[in-house]
Amino acid sequence: MPGKILKGAIVLSFFSLLMTSLTFFTGCGAQKTEVKKEEPVAQESSSAPAEDKYEVERKNFEKIVRNIPFKVKSYELYLNSKKYTVDNETIEKYLDEKFIPALKRLVAVLPPDKKIIIEGHASTTGTEEPSKNFIGNIELSKRRAEIVLNYLEKKLNVDKNKVIIKYYGSSRTLPGIDPKDDKNCRVSFSIM
Repeated sequence: MPGKILKGAIVLSFFSLLMTSLTFFTGCGAQKTEVKKEEPVAQESSSAPAEDKYEVERKNFEKIVRNIPFKVKSYELYLNSKKYTVDNETIEKYLDEKFIPALKRLVAVLPPDKKIIIEGHASTTGTEEPSKNFIGNIELSKRRAEIVLNYLEKKLNVDKNKVIIKYYGSSRTLPGIDPKDDKNCRVSFSIM
């Protein structure tokens, strides 16, 4: 009889050990569930992917963006002129097929603190201020930036709050280029 009690005690002890183990492992399982509940914390720091998307699109935009050329004393956008081209394409083809799609992707991921800058420029031909027969390089560079913005608004419906116009007259001619050269008569783009 005492042997039977001992066997019962061993079985009871084994059963108690098994229940304790199950309770312990179940408790460990509960901790894993708690870890899974902490995933939203990781999502809070998910602004990094948005910043990554912006950086990718900014770099793509910077690879594509080129100056838009103008005649020396004009602010007309010569969209299909063979004389005024960008990368050997008409201005219209360049804007519609390369520039606008890249700008659209960039604007879609543009952080609120960033703006697209459209900058108007002129050569040193003519005066900075208006004269009898000339509106002046400052006004000319302003109108150039505005006409490009108007074109982009029509084609892209870009939010004006994401765009800033700047104009410099002939104060920022291209380095290594004669200041009177019509290559200085341009609109350029940047991000700030």
